Amino acid sequence: MKHLILLVLIISTFFSAIAQSGAKGVVTDGETGELLAFVSVVIQGTTKGVTTDFDGNYSIDLSPGTHTLVFSYISYENKEVEVVVTEGSFNKIDVQMGESSFMAETVTIVGHKTKNDEAAVIEEAKKAEVAVSATSSEEMQKKAVNNAQDAVKTVTGVAVDQSGDVNVRGMNARYISVGINGMVIPGTDPEKNSVQIDLIPTSFLNSVAVSKTFSPDLPGNSTGGAIDIRLKDIPKERFFKVKAGVGFDEVSTFNPNYLSYNGGSMDWLGYDDGTRLIPEELSDQPFYAENGDTTLVLTKNAAIKARRNDSIASYVDAAAKSISNQMVGHNVMAPINRSISISMGDTFHLGKSGNHTRLLGLIGGLSYRNKYEYREGIAGSWEWLGEDAEGLNENFILQSKEGRETPNLNSIAIVSFEPWDNHKFGGNIMYNHSAIKSARTLEGKFPSMISNGNSVYHSNTISFMERSMINAQFMADQTFGTGDSALVKNVNVKYAANYFDFVQDEPDLRFFSFDVDAVDSSFYISKSEYTVPSHYWRNLHDVQQQYKADIKIPFYQGNKDKKDLKDYIKFGTLYSGKTRDFSEQTYYVENRNMQTALTEVNGDADVFFADSSMGVVSIDNGSNSIGNYVEDQTDIGNSYTGISNIFANYGMLSFSPTKRWKVIGGVRMENTFITTKSLDTNNLSDTVDVTDFLPAINMIFGLDSAEKWKLRISVSQTVARPTMRETAPFSSFQFIGGPIYVGNPSLRRTLITNLDARLEYYPRRGENITLAAYRKFFEDPIAMMYIEEAANDEITWNNVPSATLYGAEFEFRKRLDFIHSSLTNFDFNTNASYIISEMDGHFVDSLSVTRSFIGQSDYLVNFGLGYKNDKKGLSLNLSGNIFTDRLNAINRSRFTDQEQKGQFQLNFVAIKKVNDFMTLNFNVRNILGVDDVVSANYGAVDNYPYSSLNRARTYSLSLKFDLMQRPAVKNKETVEY
Repeated sequence: MKHLILLVLIISTFFSAIAQSGAKGVVTDGETGELLAFVSVVIQGTTKGVTTDFDGNYSIDLSPGTHTLVFSYISYENKEVEVVVTEGSFNKIDVQMGESSFMAETVTIVGHKTKNDEAAVIEEAKKAEVAVSATSSEEMQKKAVNNAQDAVKTVTGVAVDQSGDVNVRGMNARYISVGINGMVIPGTDPEKNSVQIDLIPTSFLNSVAVSKTFSPDLPGNSTGGAIDIRLKDIPKERFFKVKAGVGFDEVSTFNPNYLSYNGGSMDWLGYDDGTRLIPEELSDQPFYAENGDTTLVLTKNAAIKARRNDSIASYVDAAAKSISNQMVGHNVMAPINRSISISMGDTFHLGKSGNHTRLLGLIGGLSYRNKYEYREGIAGSWEWLGEDAEGLNENFILQSKEGRETPNLNSIAIVSFEPWDNHKFGGNIMYNHSAIKSARTLEGKFPSMISNGNSVYHSNTISFMERSMINAQFMADQTFGTGDSALVKNVNVKYAANYFDFVQDEPDLRFFSFDVDAVDSSFYISKSEYTVPSHYWRNLHDVQQQYKADIKIPFYQGNKDKKDLKDYIKFGTLYSGKTRDFSEQTYYVENRNMQTALTEVNGDADVFFADSSMGVVSIDNGSNSIGNYVEDQTDIGNSYTGISNIFANYGMLSFSPTKRWKVIGGVRMENTFITTKSLDTNNLSDTVDVTDFLPAINMIFGLDSAEKWKLRISVSQTVARPTMRETAPFSSFQFIGGPIYVGNPSLRRTLITNLDARLEYYPRRGENITLAAYRKFFEDPIAMMYIEEAANDEITWNNVPSATLYGAEFEFRKRLDFIHSSLTNFDFNTNASYIISEMDGHFVDSLSVTRSFIGQSDYLVNFGLGYKNDKKGLSLNLSGNIFTDRLNAINRSRFTDQEQKGQFQLNFVAIKKVNDFMTLNFNVRNILGVDDVVSANYGAVDNYPYSSLNRARTYSLSLKFDLMQRPAVKNKETVEY
């Protein structure tokens, strides 16, 4: 009931401002009929007023009575109009402006093209030569999204799965390219191809655009889409902003059962201070000689050798005491979430070059946030017993508790320079750092792994994962031959370089599992059934360098006086090279009498792993008694290096056979070279080395003279590549009891044929209605498969013969004044997708079946209802996201596949401008309190749970101080166009 009350209160807040009165209309040039933007409309005798928008529209709130409106614009005579207003009605008054006979003084107009509002991104999509869906920084602010990952979720056909991976049109990261300012950044997850775009805060973004169809100047792996994250560049005015906020999580905040552990002094910033570094006693362990052979000290026989050898005993003791004795989380009270950011920017005018004012734009920013989440739920697993079975057999059902602290630190510096007309140079460097500090417990029955039917299984995980990213770019955009005498006009040259450095470090990842006999309370660590206590040190380091150049040459169609050169030829080249180093070191904590020792301390982990229990625990008659000791279980085959090089050239032509018909066609050549090499030379390795020619043709039909209706048709070929992890010849697991993942060096790339059609309608600026349909055919797609001959659950990747995917999309964005004048300040947007996919293979059962793509929902819906009143400084937004059930992971039988249940999430944001310098932001996320549920279906039964985690309703409140409101250059009028 309280959820319903909260929702009713939020919706009522929306509509409390509807009963308004005033005037609205369109302002035009009285002679030419041209729509006039940025006309000032002021109530006579006051300073209250508005300006017209790009389409000459204005709307002004007025109290009942008689008012005089004054319309004024540069080089036009002022016009006064008397308005009689009645309660609850809007007068429709269109105004024609007449040119002034003289101007009192010369006015310099400095133009800044607005790129970060919704109207701008819709206009970009309208003019684009491929199908584009986008979201603006204005929309991000309205919906209070924190990072690029949350922002892209609002785009048509885009979803983010349970693990945070972006999915476009039902296709996962393998089929998506992600770039910053058009420069592709590599996949950074060691297990898959996903890019960690949750590291990029929205405060530094202009917009996020997704190109849904392929053209030769886009990356060849843009099957699902090419996501382009656009950073801010030249600011339209000087600014200095400080924003601070706090957040409250109904489940986590101030919860005394929040799980954590003692880490380092810099954990709150996301940095390990050295507390978790691998001890020298482990990394630099000595050898000992015996019978002519030499071996490392920390082997399974270390305890035996140490009994009579004091030198070995001394080292075994030092090694055992060097590792952390903290193996389980403890309860603390979770603090409140918090965030702070500082951003600043300015544009400097560095004199003139002819009629051009040289502009230098500088932007800098720093942000920090920290979030605490406590989640309780279940983790389960099920087994299919055959066609005659009436249900699924339980492998395990465990109660899960986890505390996660996620600090995030970001900084950015952006420089943009425009020395001459049509020449722009820019560069930026972005540093992002985040961490996940986690403590988790699992408890319950595990009959498929533990032979003792009376035992209750307990598993503990302690982890700290750091991720840091440095991205540095240089970009140039130059247009030559702009003069009337130029033989070849408006030749555009763009070139860029990008350096990307990513590090993911997991220092001292710890697992500790045991089981307890419920009858006699005996404690066991069953070495034959699950891993003994263990410590892992994992490190991944990716470095990518990328260089690209594009040349665009417009050409005439017989009319040399033609000023608008829409036809062109374009060609370019790209080189992208990435190297990876991945290492893993593993150490077990062993004890020759482990069960006895654990039972003696009644399972108390703090006592069991205390220094007094580690290494040499006593000396009796010259014999060293060894308690817990460290065994080196590092498998050099689990460390690997990789190289991924892509070299591309392309050529394309944009040609208009008629005024309303445009054809954009060409071909892209891409050479792909991927190789991985295990440090174990006995492991097999292979290389992907293939050259593909990827043709594409996009056709655009203007269906009316006003250019409000467009039809797009596209046919293209794209590719998808295996990741380094998938080709790396080593095995890994994610949690004790979970499946083992085994790389396959023999994987091939996938070739995809794409068919797309899209109908677009743009009623007014900032509004659009689109309907799209697409179909994709996959040759040799890469699928996950269980290894049939493996005794335990082992998963690998293989090419399967084929797959198909098809879908439809609908997008609607419109202001609501077309319904009634009282809804002038309201807008509504929604987008919906319907997707169906079928892939052969990735199964191990007696039935030959197909499965959908992992992460693909049949239906996706986003919507937003917004209210904005500039006069009151108030903005409200109610937004929602709906997705239906989607495949989360595969199992040996299709009946036990993991399926994430659909969700309906609702969020609310209120932004109130307190004064010229201060803005208050309040938002509520997950209003309906929807949980994350993953389960299996068997017939009509869908209550076989794999996991169920509570997702709390969260509240946040932030205050932003905007310390500079005036343009950087005084005595000049600043306009946006």
